[in-house]
Amino acid sequence: MRTYLLDTSAFRALSLSTLETISQGARLLVSPFCVWELLTHLEDEGQFRRVKGNLMKFSQVQVLDDPQALVEREFVRQSDSVHEKLEDLELIYPMLAALRDSDSLSYFYRMQIRDSRSQVREITGCVARLREILGKEEQQFQEYLRKIIVAIRDGAVSVTTPAALHEGILDIVKGWWTQLSGRVNDSDEVPARFERREYVYSSYILNRALDYIECCATQVDPNDFEDAMFCKHLSLDSEITLVTSDLALQRCLTDTLALLNGLNNASWHARFKVCNQAEFEAASGNI
Repeated sequence: MRTYLLDTSAFRALSLSTLETISQGARLLVSPFCVWELLTHLEDEGQFRRVKGNLMKFSQVQVLDDPQALVEREFVRQSDSVHEKLEDLELIYPMLAALRDSDSLSYFYRMQIRDSRSQVREITGCVARLREILGKEEQQFQEYLRKIIVAIRDGAVSVTTPAALHEGILDIVKGWWTQLSGRVNDSDEVPARFERREYVYSSYILNRALDYIECCATQVDPNDFEDAMFCKHLSLDSEITLVTSDLALQRCLTDTLALLNGLNNASWHARFKVCNQAEFEAASGNI
């Protein structure tokens, strides 16, 4: 069975009937940030029914856990607190069930959900809280990406050749490893495995920085954070097809594949594929 990871742009554009048909013969995955992005629009004036309709489509896909938590659980010690963290989907599915039974925003806000630990949670005000959380995370990512842009402009990161670009991506991976390494058991193979796990995410960061430098942009798009989190779900060893209608994201992913497959080292060749929404729908007839 083929596995597809849909980003928010593709998921939003696909109809419920299309997802329902394709899901019968393929495994369809989405990031929890896809849910959170759509949920932030639930309070938009006059948009409750439209946004609810989009959110109800999640019944046809599997929502993954927070990608940062997934990475950390793979590498940190078993005693680390991340292993006790409640998975995002344990809140998402009860919330979607409550929304399914609500015919207005006010009714939705009067409801409560119970998580897997039997803790009762209030739904009221969740959109405002979510906007605040995402806003802070977007701002932090923007500041980080600006530092990468400055490092490239100052010559601290070389991107003059494919080999240099590859090394630049690995330098970004090493930066993340340094932040995590104090929580990881020592092992010779772990850093190399971490490189494969975080390569696509780090490549997205470097490629987006290059995009901004090329077009002389002074502002970083806050939506880059959600696209980066989408990439964080992906390992070089993932046998999966990524589906996106976002041209910048699609270009970063295809450039990453071209770079890896162009290296004179087969061990760096990636297994994932990339397609747009139209190609995904066309291929669905063969599933």
